[in-house]
Amino acid sequence: MKKILIYILELCILLVVLCSCNHSNQNISETSDSKFSGVIKTPAEHQSYNFDSYQEVIQALTQKDSSGYLILREEQADCGAIYQNTLSKFANGDIKVAIPKLGDNAMPLQNKKGYSTVTLMTSELYNLPWLWYHCVIENQEMTVRVSYLDAIYNVESSQKTTYAQILKSLAPDAPSPENYQKYEHYKVIYEKNIVLKDGISVTAIISEIKDNSKEFVRFYYDGLLVVLYGEHELFSDDFFSSFSIAYN
Repeated sequence: MKKILIYILELCILLVVLCSCNHSNQNISETSDSKFSGVIKTPAEHQSYNFDSYQEVIQALTQKDSSGYLILREEQADCGAIYQNTLSKFANGDIKVAIPKLGDNAMPLQNKKGYSTVTLMTSELYNLPWLWYHCVIENQEMTVRVSYLDAIYNVESSQKTTYAQILKSLAPDAPSPENYQKYEHYKVIYEKNIVLKDGISVTAIISEIKDNSKEFVRFYYDGLLVVLYGEHELFSDDFFSSFSIAYN
């Protein structure tokens, strides 16, 4: 029963984040030249697709002769221009599937009956497509989410770009270090410099949750928005110094 209550609480927190991040999208429209300005409007439909392994999601996104490739594209017209553009970039090889790694190995995925292993959301946080990887670290669950900034036509960025800077454009009303006091579920939100594998330094947004030992770590990395969610104790300097993203 305790685990069920914790799961419900975490789900409520995620819903609060999604609602606040997507709140101000009502007045944003797509321009005639297929570019976007500011917050991305909510698409007419959204879907989620589950996969059992890294290889399965790679095939579905990039290999035209796979059954998954066709399934992801059946309803793409209703799932928004950003999702369509993301699929097109995968098909053309402009972007590759991002795989989270610790050291030289892909992060292990959870193997629990009835639970997703890898999930593609056509429209989720900030109304962007996200890949969810449900991983296990030190026998504890950690979710790694990635979204491709390259799929947004008019967003310019460099390796010095921070998640906070992008957030001000995509979701100015989202919980942040400046406004988290307005949201009852957050204990504190702050920026922190973290060093990833190979000495790559990024400025992350850390979101600590009231009455919960888990937290969100969000940062911009090599063209990706990355969101980690797990127990506070897992996010050590040793963890970050071995964390990276590989492309397949």
